Amino acid sequence: MTEPGPRPSTPTVQQGPHPTGGQNQERGSVPTVQQGAVPTVQQGAAPREEPGAPEFPDQLRDRFEPAGVLGTGTEGVVWRCRRTAEGDEVAVKVHWAGHQADLELLAHLDNSEFRRHVPKLHRYEFFYSPYGPIYWVAMELLEATLDQEIRERFAAGRSEQWARGVLRELAQALHFWQTEVRRNPIDVKPDNLMRRAGGEYVVADFGGVVGFTASQQIGSTTMAARAYTPPEQYWQEKGWPWPWWTLGEIAYQLFTGHGRFQRANGQMLSDEAIERIRALGELDLTEVTDERWRLLITGLLTTDPVDRWGWAQVESWLAGGSPAVTARGRARAPGHSPITFVDGRTFTDPADLAVAMLDNPHAAERWLTTGDGRQVLDDWLKAEELDRRFDMLRLSRATAGSARLHSAVLAFGAAFAPEVTPRYRGRPVDSDGLVAVLEEPDGFEFAGEVVLGDVLGTAGGYHCRHNGCAGRCAVLDRAAAELPVLVQAAERIVGQTGSGALTSGERERMHGMALLLVLRPDQAAPVLRPSWWVRVANVPWWRPLAKQFPATTTAEGRATLLAQGILQERVVLQRPRREVRRFSGRGAARKLGAIAGLWFAMTSIAWVVVVLRNGELAFGGGPDGERQAAMLGASAQLGLGPQFMVLAAELVLLVRTRGAVAAGVVSAVALGFASPYLPLFTAVGSPELVESQVASLAEVWAEGIVVGLVLMAGGGLGLAGLARSWLPETVSRGVSGRRATGTSRVVVYALALVALAMVFWAAVVLRLTIHTADVGTADAGGYAAFLQSGYLLALAGVAAVVAMSGRNTIGTLTIGVLAVLVLAAIAKPVPALQFLWLPYLREPLLSFAGLWGQAAFWAALLVHLPVTVLCVRGIRRVVDA
Repeated sequence: MTEPGPRPSTPTVQQGPHPTGGQNQERGSVPTVQQGAVPTVQQGAAPREEPGAPEFPDQLRDRFEPAGVLGTGTEGVVWRCRRTAEGDEVAVKVHWAGHQADLELLAHLDNSEFRRHVPKLHRYEFFYSPYGPIYWVAMELLEATLDQEIRERFAAGRSEQWARGVLRELAQALHFWQTEVRRNPIDVKPDNLMRRAGGEYVVADFGGVVGFTASQQIGSTTMAARAYTPPEQYWQEKGWPWPWWTLGEIAYQLFTGHGRFQRANGQMLSDEAIERIRALGELDLTEVTDERWRLLITGLLTTDPVDRWGWAQVESWLAGGSPAVTARGRARAPGHSPITFVDGRTFTDPADLAVAMLDNPHAAERWLTTGDGRQVLDDWLKAEELDRRFDMLRLSRATAGSARLHSAVLAFGAAFAPEVTPRYRGRPVDSDGLVAVLEEPDGFEFAGEVVLGDVLGTAGGYHCRHNGCAGRCAVLDRAAAELPVLVQAAERIVGQTGSGALTSGERERMHGMALLLVLRPDQAAPVLRPSWWVRVANVPWWRPLAKQFPATTTAEGRATLLAQGILQERVVLQRPRREVRRFSGRGAARKLGAIAGLWFAMTSIAWVVVVLRNGELAFGGGPDGERQAAMLGASAQLGLGPQFMVLAAELVLLVRTRGAVAAGVVSAVALGFASPYLPLFTAVGSPELVESQVASLAEVWAEGIVVGLVLMAGGGLGLAGLARSWLPETVSRGVSGRRATGTSRVVVYALALVALAMVFWAAVVLRLTIHTADVGTADAGGYAAFLQSGYLLALAGVAAVVAMSGRNTIGTLTIGVLAVLVLAAIAKPVPALQFLWLPYLREPLLSFAGLWGQAAFWAALLVHLPVTVLCVRGIRRVVDA
């Protein structure tokens, strides 16, 4: 392919008396330019100026004013110039020092009758430099190359009319050159075919043009692109069929948009890969879906030049005809002497032997490690001159069962049967096969051998079906290059966490997931990315790594994601978990003491809150106002006492830490402030003795309300502090040893459904209590039960999602609870959806709600919500059990 400008690795030469090399080359040294190391000239590229670019010769500046470099090639540099005398623009090709131009050919081509398919030549001469003669030629400045036009056309949308028009123009050009110009253009690849403004194509590079004399038709070296040269390049037969093969390659590109040996990213395969495919592979025209174009390309790409189509056949095809393809088949290698495999079968074709070894890896292992099988194979390859295609040293140190031996078998198949699916130890190791093998029981162990060995690089030598891959599998080549770096980077990240060395099982899983991450990043990322509840796990070494949210688009991101995916199993096992403790009399006593202290603290704080809420009466109404405020506080204190007892017990037993005391104090403040608006709790009342003592205490402080506030507030906070000291800061946790099984899902589903139903009913009751003016007469519990029966199917669906969520059960349940709270805040009867309701459950739910009567608010607060907490704890136990 042609590229504008010189490659960085190729030194450039100043055309003039003082040649210079690259940016750092000393003046006076003579740089050498290896022909073929740089692409051929491309005139259609935009002019470029960059550091180290070639300089226009001083000897030509009186005739031409350079505007920039159009391209460089194996012969020299092409400049865009303005002629100082005429004022028009031309292309000036300045040859490398010592690279001679064929002046006789240029003189022959300088003919006005050839203008249709030959660029106009203005002048061609040479001048002397200290390093030899430098030839130059000024010619017509052309618009663009065929390669550029193909890219532009396919980007905008290919049309059949355009493709056939270009093919007709090229065929006419070849026919004109061979019949009128009487020269054979050998190097006519798309980069050397230039387009005029009117759509005419001309051959712009004359380096590959030869005459039709016997001396020019046979022998010598031709600097032509391997992707466009025919098989006769091997014996240097440069007859008239040569450029028609190139036309076949161009026809393939006109139909598909890319060359036969071009990857999807535009990169050409190496010359070695092209030669291997052309010599060993069949003509693959699967991308040519049109039968007419397939006929054309088949006729032009015949191995034997005698059978190849020329102008007559192409002209007939363009006119709608179907000329015959008289291909005599690909030249096959001569028959080899027989060799006997271990199973008794005899082979004369190394490709058949390779397939047999790939299909029967155990037999191949036995043949190559016992007896003289290895020596027999070595002698046979040398005798048949096949040892040039396969290095027997790969087997020299191979032992039975070793990865090296089976890798050698894989390499044998790549050398002689690259068209089959690569197999290693009998398993397919193409990209699809490797992904499938990861699902097998020992898939990760197998992946470790693939990653650590040279399996991927060897398997990349087989042909594949990926678009853009030709000769070698680019997907496996990329995996072979990325995997060692990826695994090493992931191991480094794991080591930085301080979590300890990877176990053998974790290392195998890392190899397998790394392989999947490279081959199928979209499939591997969801598996490796930790769930949010794993990210927030209370494991110290895990926290810094869990804070990162890597992407699969960068190498560092893939390594971080791989490390997270491997370590999250360890995090699940090491995350804190509540211990099951034996009964302790001392612990029970401390809890009872905490409950009592919290209860006294809550009632005291409630008295203070009610008195302060009535501060205007207490501090501005005289002795009667103080007495009335104190009695209001005592009344609220007595009314909330039973509720505070239940709430204190629930907080201490459910929370089990010092946070229960803080929650109790906050609850006392909130309920004391809202006590005038709350429904009465009639289930349990305070004893008469307690009521009389509270009333007497309020009377004592009637005339000294400030003293009462100070004593009650101080005593309440003191009791709260005492209760807090009897509770632990945190609950000790153990380590879970196994994961929840599928049989636990039924229990999880039942507990989740009960929890969600409790949350829904409680949330609706709390909503009604806040927004109903007369809570004493509102049937909040019954109405909430009525709505509950209508939304029970939705709650059952959410519970099912929770039960099927696997490792993220608690996280999914939390999201479900939040969703139910939102639903309860807006829930109303929907007549159009009544067919989804469960009317036969309405009566039991209403009866159950009727147990609470007007105290539905207290049932929601003191019964339903604590039961929900118990259900969540039960689910956690089932998941962690």
